Amino acid sequence: MLVRLFYVSTAAGPQTATVSESIIVSSRGNNQNQNISGILCQGRGIYLQVLEGTRDKVNDLYNQILRDPRHSRVELLSYEYITKRQFPDWSMALVDLNSQEVSVALQNSDFDPYATDGDTMTKILADLLASKISVK
Repeated sequence: MLVRLFYVSTAAGPQTATVSESIIVSSRGNNQNQNISGILCQGRGIYLQVLEGTRDKVNDLYNQILRDPRHSRVELLSYEYITKRQFPDWSMALVDLNSQEVSVALQNSDFDPYATDGDTMTKILADLLASKISVK
């Protein structure tokens, strides 16, 4: 049984390149071992993350994130059962929300994940990815 979980959190400290690299390196290794796929958008003081995998593995990872001191104000945006992954090729992709191309893509968006419902944030994320922004 596959699920997709989408959450937002506020960075508890600075979002430096070192912190980002640390998160991505550990996420890619751990997620690959757990057969979890997804995407992490970070910048502007927030993290937006989509996790896909079996319900038990995704729930376990989300519970770890809730306890992670790098995150505060963790809020679940959506949780759904799926038959197909949206990000099957990425154990964890990274989108820098501070990049110029993302700023241009989001310019006309009402981009406040805390004030937006999960369906709208999912559409904003899909539109962002469709705009051919750089994904690492």
